[in-house]
This record gives sequence, structure tokens and C-alpha cells, in this order.
Amino acid sequence: DDTAATGFAKIALLQKNKPVVQETVAITKGKFSYTYNTKDNPPGNYDIEIEVADTFKNHKTIILADLVIAGDIAITPTFNAVEFLPGEKIKIDGTAKRGDERVTRGTAYITFDNQREEAAILLGLFKHTILLPKTIKTGSHHISIEAEDSYGNRGVVEQDIAVKAVPTRLEIISNQPSFAPEKQVVIKASLFDQADDLIAADMRLKVYDADNDLVFEDTMPSSQQTQFTLPRTAVPGTWTIETEALDVDAIMQYTVEELKTVDITQAGETLTFTNIGNVKYKEKIEIRFTDTTNQQNIITKQKKIALGIGQSETIDLAYWVGKGTYTLVVEDKTFAGVSIIKKKWNWQPYLAGLLGIIILVFLISFIRKWRPSRRKHHPQYRLKKREQQHII
Repeated sequence: DDTAATGFAKIALLQKNKPVVQETVAITKGKFSYTYNTKDNPPGNYDIEIEVADTFKNHKTIILADLVIAGDIAITPTFNAVEFLPGEKIKIDGTAKRGDERVTRGTAYITFDNQREEAAILLGLFKHTILLPKTIKTGSHHISIEAEDSYGNRGVVEQDIAVKAVPTRLEIISNQPSFAPEKQVVIKASLFDQADDLIAADMRLKVYDADNDLVFEDTMPSSQQTQFTLPRTAVPGTWTIETEALDVDAIMQYTVEELKTVDITQAGETLTFTNIGNVKYKEKIEIRFTDTTNQQNIITKQKKIALGIGQSETIDLAYWVGKGTYTLVVEDKTFAGVSIIKKKWNWQPYLAGLLGIIILVFLISFIRKWRPSRRKHHPQYRLKKREQQHII
């Protein structure tokens, strides 16, 4: 009779004739309302069965067939590569489908290294480009692509790409900026990539002295140390360290200091001076003799020493003091019990002086004989001679 009924409605969501959800709602004045969120239901075909009954036990069943829950969006991305260099572009071409049908309109959200960007989905297709920073870290990076259509259906796909290391900077460190001879030089060389991270590689190292002569070379892993000891005769001045790895090179310089020193040894009646430094040695050295039988008898001599690098000079002490036993003090060294058996004389200065006197006498005699002879042959001398004869 078209009177608005009051009662209850039993609603069931069926999949393959089996209830998935069943709910009962009240009917008031011929109307009822029911809302159900299908986000937790798997995609597929469903039927809705509605059975209503009023207070007079009248009832009726209605079937709403072929309800489709679309569900997840299937995303298929294509990348232009899987390995990239810093500064290159990642190009993504993708499709988005619900089942066999393309998503007519929607949005793709691309997240790369916590940076989220958007691309429009149109007729199931989307495109996007990611520009890699030039200082991006080497290794694996994660890309997440999430698609959403206008109905709220979603889908997610994950993809990893790799960034190659680009050797960018080589660093050399030494344990100090300058070194004295016989000191240890410690060198550490490290290779870094575009993100300033260490790169594992073999480092080829060469060391040149101040004369540009190769004095040391080695191969060692990046960020590891190598070392060598400077010789006592190391050339003073600026030394150079050259390092190369993966087509990246670096140069560092340090200073080798001057070492001016002489080694003094005594054997029998002799003293030997040896230049063991790295520069020429030219100094006046004092030698003090103390007579062991008479401590008041002290004889001091001075000797000029001029030696090239590695050169030696030996002196005979018997030319300086007489017979006896002495304690010698030379620079910072003391030599006790040095015996001089017999004093020696150095006749060379006297012979040189005598030879000089003989030569001088000879020259004077020669000049005296030569000058009168030269005068007799002179034209003016002969003219005066004739005039004197004419007068007579």
C-alpha cells in the first residue's frame, strides 16, 4: 500500500556465493543507510545481498551482482640503466594498471634518497627524470614508486640503482713538515671519491731528493702508511713526494735540514776527521793536549778542517807535541792515554822558504846581467859612443 515500512535490513557482501561481510541496519520510514570500506578486501568480483523485513514480518531479498573491487595498481617501471655516474640522469618510463586495464588518470610518487617528487599518470603511462648530484655517495640507492588513481587505489614498487665511484682527490700527509738526516719519514696517502669517501686502491708513491734523484718508492693501499729513514748524507733542501692512483695524482713537498758535523777518531799518534754531515764542513777546530805527568802542561793547537761530504783528513800528532803521554780534548770528545813516541819535524815549510830564497837570488842576478847587455845594443847608446870618439 506504499506505506513507508519500519524494520531491519540484512546486508551481506558475497564472493563466490560465500559471505565475506554481514551487517544488520535499521529501516526507518522506509529508508536505511550503510557504508563499508573495502580497502581490506582482496580485489575481485563480489555480489551484494540485501534482505529486508518489516514489523509485520514481510520480507524481500535483492541481489546486486557483479560489484568489482579493483584493488592494487600494478606498476611496471623501466630504467635507462642500473649503474650511474655522479651527475648523470635516471630516466624512468612506467605503466600503471588495475588488472588488465590501464589507470586512466592518477599520480606517481617517486622517492629517491628521501626526496619525493611527482609525475602524472595518463592513460596508464608516466615518465620521470632524476638528476643525480655530482657529490652523491657511491653505492646502492633506493627508489620507491607509488601510484594512486582517482578512486584511491594504490600500488608500490621498489628498485635499487648503483652509483659508481669517481676518484676525485688524493691526499698526502707526512708526520712532520721538515726532517733532520737519519730521521724517519712517515707518509700516508688516501684516495677519495666524489662524496669525499675513501676509495680502496693501490697507491704508487715516489720520493725525490733536492737534486731530483729518486731515493724511495713504494706501493701501498689507500689510507695506509709507508715509511723510510733519511740517510745521514741526505741532500738538504726541498724534497718531493709524488703519488698516483686511478689517474689521480698529488704532490707534497717537505724540507730536509742541513747537518753540519764531523766524526773524530784517534788511532795511535793520529787523529782522523770525517765529514758525516750532508753539507761541506769548513771550521777551525781546537785541539788541547794535557800532559798526564804534568797537568799544568797544556798545549793548545788549532786546525783548519775543510772537508766535502764523506771526505776524511788524518793528522799526525807527533808534529805538534813532543814525546810523552797526553789526554786530548777535541770538540766534545776526549781521548786519554795518547802516547807520542818521538816528536817529528815538518821540514816542508823550511824547504819551501829556502827554495823561495834561491829563486829570488837567481832572478835578481839574471836581471842585473840582462840590463847592461840590453843597454849596449840600444841606438842612443851607440850614437853617444861615436860622438865621444869624434871629440877625441
